[in-house]
Amino acid sequence: MIHYEWRTEVTGAEREELDRLLTESAERDAEPGFPSFALTDPVPPGSRYLLVWLLPDERTGRTEPPPTLAACLRLEPDSAEPNGAGAEGAEVRMVVHPDLRARGISTLLGEQLGTDVTGPDGWVGTGCTRLRCWARGDHPAAHRMWRRLDNPRIIRDRRRWRLIAPLRPAGSGSRIGQPGSPGPGLDKLWLASGRRDPAPAAGRVLVTGPADAPHGAAWFDATAAEPTEFGPAGLITAVLVAPEHAENGTRAGLLDAAMAAIRRDGSRVAAITVDERDRGLVTDCRLAGFQHERTDIRYHLR
Repeated sequence: MIHYEWRTEVTGAEREELDRLLTESAERDAEPGFPSFALTDPVPPGSRYLLVWLLPDERTGRTEPPPTLAACLRLEPDSAEPNGAGAEGAEVRMVVHPDLRARGISTLLGEQLGTDVTGPDGWVGTGCTRLRCWARGDHPAAHRMWRRLDNPRIIRDRRRWRLIAPLRPAGSGSRIGQPGSPGPGLDKLWLASGRRDPAPAAGRVLVTGPADAPHGAAWFDATAAEPTEFGPAGLITAVLVAPEHAENGTRAGLLDAAMAAIRRDGSRVAAITVDERDRGLVTDCRLAGFQHERTDIRYHLR
């Protein structure tokens, strides 16, 4: 059995316990590359945490051990309003402690919360009428839950491809722009791409074009140590190009420059995750030597 409660803010002993859960999960999940989140992540206004405790088995008649914090679900609304009011859509992220992942906690929670988003207060009173959740590598557990919930309103509507490429020494002319800190021009380019998540704080960025109106930029982290079958990889977080420069080789040049910078910093592999709909970036990645490693699937309840 489980018990769960919503929190708009996690404080005190609960915060310490949750921080331990998330930290331990992130450490254990680093090698297989499972997603994780932390209490220090920047989150949209109105985000909430659903804390889930595993209760003692009633069939044994025992009250020990005490309830264990087993999982946390974070709901990140699309609304930019300070209290999240009026948000129609939200991103769902969930972490279950690695030692408790064979207990069916996610499935049981899904069954108890339900999938009704049609009421006046949205899903379980949150006001959200659309929920999105990514399954890393189309994880079998996510697929089983999807089948078990058996709701035609839950669809698999997006795919992201994780690509990896070996890195070879590059010529001296491969570098474009200079690493630097994001400024107004880069902020504008990032927002114009339609991304909800903030621009990466870690790593560096390569820029081409004027500072106030860049032609394009590539964010990368050479020290990310992303796990791959060929060893730790540097991560190319994003490659964005202004529409008027989409067909002039700017994106391919930035991609090559990011790969060269990662290689110079000592990594022999680069990794990038691309949306299947970004055909230009997909093509340039393939031409640059990237190969498919896995496919992430987005589940959408609406």
